[in-house]
Amino acid sequence: MGISISGMYSGMDIDGIVTELMQAARQPLDRLNQSKTKYEWQRDLYREINKGAQELSQKIFDGISMEKNLLARKGTSSNESAISVTPLAGSNQESVMMTVSQLANAKSYVGNNTVANITEKIGSDGVLKFKATDGEGKESKEIQIEYKKDETLEQVLSRINQNKDLNVSAFYDSGTQKVVLTARDTGSKTELEIMDQDTAAFMKKFGFDGLSANQKLSDSTLSFQLADTGKDAEFTINGYQTTRTSNNFTINGMSYSLKQVTAPGEVVTLSTSHDVDKAVDTIKDFVDSYNALIATMNSVVKEKQNRDYAPLTDEQKKEMTEDQIEKWEAKAKSGILRGDMTIRSAFDEMRNDLSRAVGGVTLSQFGITTSSKWNEEPGKLIIDEEKLREALAKDPEAVYNAFNAKTSTEISVKSRWDRTASEQTKFENETGFAGRLRDALSNLSYNIEKKAGNDTSVLNSYSIGKSIVDIDKKIEALEERLENLQTRYYNQFAAMEQAMQKAESQSSYISSLFSSYA
Repeated sequence: MGISISGMYSGMDIDGIVTELMQAARQPLDRLNQSKTKYEWQRDLYREINKGAQELSQKIFDGISMEKNLLARKGTSSNESAISVTPLAGSNQESVMMTVSQLANAKSYVGNNTVANITEKIGSDGVLKFKATDGEGKESKEIQIEYKKDETLEQVLSRINQNKDLNVSAFYDSGTQKVVLTARDTGSKTELEIMDQDTAAFMKKFGFDGLSANQKLSDSTLSFQLADTGKDAEFTINGYQTTRTSNNFTINGMSYSLKQVTAPGEVVTLSTSHDVDKAVDTIKDFVDSYNALIATMNSVVKEKQNRDYAPLTDEQKKEMTEDQIEKWEAKAKSGILRGDMTIRSAFDEMRNDLSRAVGGVTLSQFGITTSSKWNEEPGKLIIDEEKLREALAKDPEAVYNAFNAKTSTEISVKSRWDRTASEQTKFENETGFAGRLRDALSNLSYNIEKKAGNDTSVLNSYSIGKSIVDIDKKIEALEERLENLQTRYYNQFAAMEQAMQKAESQSSYISSLFSSYA
């Protein structure tokens, strides 16, 4: 709380004098706040590096650690407009011969009567009751759709359309004024059954006349227009004739999509091969992310400190623009983690993890080497794409195993901190490049979080936070002392003003006495 007195009798700028005195006294407080700011900058930079480490670890897990990426296969068809194929994970099928004689389609029913006013209100409450059979022949439990008297036919139709269990696509054709019901699944097995007489009577409002309880729409005795009868796909595969309820299906780890009937005498050849492009892209993505992280880590530990730029005080910021503050702080932050052993050790470990062979295999055999520009690009990985493609085309499993080899289960499932020294050595010698690297990144995160915590950590749970807490206590104590000092200064000047006022009053009194006797 600020105190202010005027120098009415002394003629002194008391506020200005006290401000100058307090500026000198506040210097230790400024230094404490600057130290706190440096700790916060260090913490934030640590966390930024940790975020990068965790993102790289996840990218490794989602990328080079997955068979679907490094061992992916792709399919080709001699007639893509008729049949396409996609090999699934683990498929070893290389080629098949196929013909298509019939595509699967869905049953579709058109009401035998028109519906002149689809927005007509129903006029009474009720419940529609159905049973549905899907494309695989599985019958549902009874499905109920409630309606209210104030609702329109259009609203009820919309509700039928939205009910996934009914497995029906319903719409009103305003051109013909008829309601169309189409099975969502293809094939001959789909059905929609009317469960009671009330539902049969309501369906008459939609133009489906002649229905009765426990009757299916596909009943041959009904006079509905069958827009499509619902057929199974018919085809031959390697000379074997078979059917499927859908045009999209899987056989022996191969996903097929039938698009049109093949021409008489035409046989479509479908083959699979290793997807080198996908594997190359996955490895390149990993290398790019790895290089970005180690570049940051190397920059942090080598960046020079700029001792001419200390964190700004609040008073200093008041005299600067935002742009000036930003530029100043950029220089003040430089080198705040220079020579940091946590980051430097992790940097060295990651480089070693990728340089040591896995089962006698090195990354260089796949065209992945370390940059020769040691000073400019320490630890940076360089890809010879042509050599990498050759390795993947020749033996993709060898590449995958080099990245993903595992030591014994007992050791691999343990965290680094639970392994003995000999177990850790065995882990590092036998584990693939991906596993080694993720282990090193996990260790980096652990060590960083001991120092700098994470976004959910409380201050007292990590070392930098404890230092900040200690500084906060010192700041609080010093701010109290400074407040008392400022009060003491003002009290002293107030006492001086009072003394001068009293002296002036006494002088005036004496002068008045002398003047009365003159």
